Amino acid sequence: MKLEANPGEHETFLRWESADFTLIDVTVPKMTFYMPNKNITITAIYKSKEALTLDGLVDNETLTYSTHPQSPTGQISVQDHLFPVSDLEVKYESTDGKGYEAETPPTNVGKYKVTYKIPDTNKEFYGEVTYTFEIEKATPTPEIPQGLKGLMGNLLESVPLPERYEYQVPTYKMQFIGQ
Repeated sequence: MKLEANPGEHETFLRWESADFTLIDVTVPKMTFYMPNKNITITAIYKSKEALTLDGLVDNETLTYSTHPQSPTGQISVQDHLFPVSDLEVKYESTDGKGYEAETPPTNVGKYKVTYKIPDTNKEFYGEVTYTFEIEKATPTPEIPQGLKGLMGNLLESVPLPERYEYQVPTYKMQFIGQ
């Protein structure tokens, strides 16, 4: 006879119990045994896992493209430090159909989500959190200073520039009439 424990989503198998039959190892969730010549009852005993909160990152964040992998800002943490952050399962996926799926953060422009999860194999706890984020390409639109005037033959540096601006070659002599 085959016997297999089927714990619920947030349960873990503890042992088998039977008042009228002795199992060799009551802690094995799958087993095969010979059925005796009588009716027997074997009950699977389960324990509920404790739910833990995972948090610490910024959700729905927009990041600017760089040449480095990116993920939401912050530091992931587990409630009361009851489970090591380093043991969490991490999965990055694109949400815009571009097919990215990995344990490492993406680099390319696109829309993504990252899921942190306590592995299902953990017998004490469960918990999961998902954050969405987008990596956008930076498209700066610089303001061009207006109203600059200088005299032909003078150096560019003789014409004052607004704050945050500078000449590439301040010693260049202006050669044209105009503004």
